[in-house]
Amino acid sequence: MNRRLLFAVLTLKCLAVVTRADISKQELQKWVDDSTLVFKGTIVALDSNVDSIEASDNPVTVRVDHVELGTNQAEKNFGSLVGKQLTAIEGPTSKGAMDRRVGVSAVFFVNPLLYEKNIAVTAVAVAHNPTVKNLSTRLRAAIEQKEKKPLSTALKGADRVVIGVVQEVRTLPDEKLAKLQSLANGYDLYSEHSPRWREAVIRVQSVPKGDQGEKMLLVIFPSTEDLMWANSPKFKAGQSGIWLLHSASQLADERGKILLTPEQFHGQPIRAYTVLQPEDFQPQDPAGKNEKLIREMLKSLK
Repeated sequence: MNRRLLFAVLTLKCLAVVTRADISKQELQKWVDDSTLVFKGTIVALDSNVDSIEASDNPVTVRVDHVELGTNQAEKNFGSLVGKQLTAIEGPTSKGAMDRRVGVSAVFFVNPLLYEKNIAVTAVAVAHNPTVKNLSTRLRAAIEQKEKKPLSTALKGADRVVIGVVQEVRTLPDEKLAKLQSLANGYDLYSEHSPRWREAVIRVQSVPKGDQGEKMLLVIFPSTEDLMWANSPKFKAGQSGIWLLHSASQLADERGKILLTPEQFHGQPIRAYTVLQPEDFQPQDPAGKNEKLIREMLKSLK
C-alpha cells in the first residue's frame, strides 16, 4: 500500500511539473528572434479561413487581440491586424503544444505562410500564460532585445559614430559624376533605379566612437525613394541626429572608391562616409533617448 501511495504521489508531482512547464530565457529569445510576428490571440474556430489550407494541417482560426511584435512592411501590406482572424498551423519544428480549443487565449510566435482573402501563418511556438511564468514581462524584454540587435550590429560595424547637424545638402562634384558615368554604363546616373546620390555636409558636435579630430564630414546618401533605396536614410539641411558612419564595405569596390573620395569644403579636405541602412541614422529626440541608448550600447560592446 505504501509503495502504491508513494508511486501515486510521485506521479502527481511529475504531472505538476509538466503542467507548470516553463521555458528558459534563451528559448523564449529564440522564439522571438525566429518570428516575424508575435501576437496575443484567441482561438475562434478549429478550422481554416484560407482555402489553400487543408484540414489535415490541423489549422485553427485565431483572432488577433494584441500585436506584441510586427514589422513596418507587414503593416503596409495588411494594415492593422488587431481584430482580424488568421489561420494558424503548427510548423514542423513548432514548440509549445497548441491547446486546440475554441476560446483558448495564447501568445503566438508566427511567420507568414499564405495571403489569399485571409492570412495564414505558421507557428514557431505557442505559449500559454499558465505554463510560462511571467510571460508578459519576459516577452517584452525578449522583444526589446530583438529590436536592439540590428542597431547593435550596426554599431559594431561602424567606423565612427558622430552626433551633429546637417549644414547643407548638395549634389556630387563634377569629378565624381564623371567617374560614375564611366562605371557600369553610367548605371548610377541613368538607370531607372539610379540612387540619385547626394552628399550631406555634417557639422560634428561630439564623437561617441572613433576619430575625435574631424569637425566636418560628408555623408553620401541615395536621395531616391525607389524601392531599392527606400529604406536608406535621407537628409536635409538643419537635421540633427546620430550617424553610424562607414568608410568601406557598404558599396562595391569601384563605386565605393569614387563616392568615398575626400573632398574640399571651404578650402579644407573632409572625408566622406556612407550610411545606407535604416539603423545607420538615429534622429535626435528632445529627451535624448536615442543618444543615451547608443552610448550605453557602445559601452556594452567594449
